[in-house]
Amino acid sequence: MVGDWIEYDIPLWRPPSEASSLLIQASLGCSHNRCTFCHMYKTKQFRVRPEAEVFADLDRAAEAIGPSVRRIFLADGDALVLPTDRMLAILERCFDRFEHLERVTCYATPQNVLHKTDDDLARIRRAGLTMLYYGVESGDDLVLDEIHKGATAEEIAQGAAKAHAAGLVLSATVLLGLAGRDSSRRHAANTGWLLSRMQPEYAAALTITEPDEAEWQWLGVEPPDRVGVNEKWHEMSPWDIVAELRELLANMDMTDCVFRSNHASNYLALSGHLPTDKLSLLDAVDRILRKRDPRFLRPESWRGL
Repeated sequence: MVGDWIEYDIPLWRPPSEASSLLIQASLGCSHNRCTFCHMYKTKQFRVRPEAEVFADLDRAAEAIGPSVRRIFLADGDALVLPTDRMLAILERCFDRFEHLERVTCYATPQNVLHKTDDDLARIRRAGLTMLYYGVESGDDLVLDEIHKGATAEEIAQGAAKAHAAGLVLSATVLLGLAGRDSSRRHAANTGWLLSRMQPEYAAALTITEPDEAEWQWLGVEPPDRVGVNEKWHEMSPWDIVAELRELLANMDMTDCVFRSNHASNYLALSGHLPTDKLSLLDAVDRILRKRDPRFLRPESWRGL
């Protein structure tokens, strides 16, 4: 939910499930901003916005649409990097200005979570931050190192456990196609195992994409030398990606998780609850892989960020 009552620093990104949320930029850019697969914040120098600027945005939005706001998403790339006192002040303002507010969420990296104390996270949760969109990407340490993730699989799992201990809900994202064809099965299996260890309440699989020339121009940056781990990720066909999705699902041992692959970047849209729907999802993927009918897949021209 955006409007001319706030002057945003573009580009502005949010998770698909936050389409109806009020977007408030608590920070600009990404504090890490070195992942090879991600171009979202390459045009921005990371900074924490002054408290007065954030409060002014909240106040203007409250005057314009206050009664209709049920959800707020704190942008940009990893708002949890904010100092705890700053985050608490923003959350207090959110709930003061929007009487019907039900939840506040943000992106977070494993580094963000691990740098907070247990008490910091508990205070932030009590103040009203309910869920973190948690970037996992891969459960394979070789892949994580090659994409410059800045965290190991062990650290990602530790961050997830720490967030859960504070009462925060996790929505974890992983990337299909990231490791290329040769390492596809290893990447998928290790990612499934890591998700099983983390037990996020939500898990989403996206597929790595590279912007076309027009998108790079819109972003205003030069294309990077590489987007995935190596050039072999270009060699993965849509069916290779679907097979990787199947391997990921097969290695996910979840107790209570909503799983989706319905992001616009994906070739095959799946949605279900694990473990209840695991066998039916695997059966559906197997049938599609046997038939290899392209009509089952999202056309290349429809895929996007």
